[in-house]
Amino acid sequence: MVAITFVALGFWQLSRLDQRRVFNAELTDRLQAVPLNLSGADLSEPVDALRYRPVIARGEYDRAHEQSLVNQFWQGQLGVRLVTPLVIAGSDRAVLVDRGWIPVADSAPDRWDKYGETGTVEIRGWIQPGQDGSGRPAQFKSQPRTWLRVDTQQMQPQIGHPLLLFYIQPAPKADRTTPPLRSDFNPDLSEGPHLGYAITWFGLAVAVLAGFVALVHSGRLAQKP
Repeated sequence: MVAITFVALGFWQLSRLDQRRVFNAELTDRLQAVPLNLSGADLSEPVDALRYRPVIARGEYDRAHEQSLVNQFWQGQLGVRLVTPLVIAGSDRAVLVDRGWIPVADSAPDRWDKYGETGTVEIRGWIQPGQDGSGRPAQFKSQPRTWLRVDTQQMQPQIGHPLLLFYIQPAPKADRTTPPLRSDFNPDLSEGPHLGYAITWFGLAVAVLAGFVALVHSGRLAQKP
């Protein structure tokens, strides 16, 4: 019975491996897709189908409704990340943009002006789904405009424009050395530990069967107390 359980666990890990390979193939296709141009029109595809798609958005930042994510680190330094609504050109709709990391000394909203960008901007990056916390509060009530995660649904009342249900992670600028600093997007495309786990479970099954056969041949199972 124990050996059968180990074999079942081995095949379960092989199934997980197949799922991981399918996911990796889909993710690779999305990352290589032609960038989606955001126009502010209703998107027919669900957010999950847009996840990690390259995207281009043009518009102006609404810095009056800028927010921040706390407890963010850059090369070991504590800070926050600025999350700013981008009002999409030709539309009244907005998409949140993770503009990047700034030091904790500038975490208060009255110190964000030095990081402002004015006029029309073009953002190139990737679509990231809003981090839905299943109703768990995402905002620090004691600190206005301060959040634990990008939860577009909970942020909506704080934003002066209808929000798309995802945010944009912009591609970093190679020559940028001053905040806001942006992280590159490097999703894990490995196959994970599933094959190794499967081999381990199958090996344990073989060891149990070998031990059982050895006991039978030794005659110990037939001995009576």
